[in-house]
Amino acid sequence: MVHSISGIILAGGANRRFNGMTKSNIIIDGKTIISRITDTIRDIFDEIIIVTNTPEEFKEYNKYKIVSDQFLKVGPIGGIHAAL
Repeated sequence: MVHSISGIILAGGANRRFNGMTKSNIIIDGKTIISRITDTIRDIFDEIIIVTNTPEEFKEYNKYKIVSDQFLKVGPIGGIHAAL
């Protein structure tokens, strides 16, 4: 039996502490946070799912599955629900 496993990246949130800037797109040492995460986990998981309510910000990650919350303003649990 073959099992596949998915990795989930919660790339959403209100971003209040970052003045509305999407945290995953912040650049550190020339690389975005989400790029660092995908580079780290892409060899571990068969599928990577990015959960975001701003999919237009993640167009360059189209090789990964991008989904949005069905339930808004409920915190990370909404993103987990969307990924599942």
